[in-house]
Amino acid sequence: MRYEDKEKGSRTLAIGGIKAGQQSQKFSDRLLRSAKILPKFFEQDRYGFLLVCLFFFIAGIPVIENFFELKIITAVVFSLISISAIYAITRQKSLFIISALLFLPLIICIWWDFISHSFFSQSSYSAFNIIFLSFITYHIFISTFRAKIVNRNVIHGAIVVYLLIGFLWSFIYSLLETLHPGSFSHMSEKIFGHRPFVYFSFVTLTTLGFGDITPQTPVAQSFTILEAILGQIYLIIQVSWLVGLYVAHTREQRKP
Repeated sequence: MRYEDKEKGSRTLAIGGIKAGQQSQKFSDRLLRSAKILPKFFEQDRYGFLLVCLFFFIAGIPVIENFFELKIITAVVFSLISISAIYAITRQKSLFIISALLFLPLIICIWWDFISHSFFSQSSYSAFNIIFLSFITYHIFISTFRAKIVNRNVIHGAIVVYLLIGFLWSFIYSLLETLHPGSFSHMSEKIFGHRPFVYFSFVTLTTLGFGDITPQTPVAQSFTILEAILGQIYLIIQVSWLVGLYVAHTREQRKP
């Protein structure tokens, strides 16, 4: 009797072990499939994560900073934006090397400005961001403009360029205010930090012009005019180009 019970118990354990092994094998197969799918997904949509980070910086960070008082989140998200921007243009080895060289001093300035908030840290932070974002924006624009078909990646790239123009000009405004205090004025309070210039930049880029922040010096006024003009020119050219490319592609597909 005991022998039969032991034999049944060993069979049960063996069956349980086989099932557990099969389940673990299925789980590992799923992980391998996911690992294969993710690189393909990011390769097909190189600008998706960058686009999410940019929108989160605009809309998500103010909520987190106001309700949870996590000031460090700005530095973290902007570091992610910089890394995802490098990934977006690293199809060529030369571009990766140049963007990595630009990224190293930028990441130091991001965290240096977060810690010190000194004149030199703020001016360096803005200056390196202007250089880095100019380089990234130009190459993403060229990459999307050379596309042969309109797909999700191209549309995301076009949106990313528009948002990066807004961020680029926000650092230009921030640098102007740092080097020449009083370049911009606010209706109710003194302008402090980079966040108000992100708001002002996108208000200018979209030609809303609320008037709560106004440029006071000729240089600040000139850059404000340039951003408003550039925003409209970019929309006209990019939208017309995307529509034309889409129409041309659909015509080619319909040909017998």
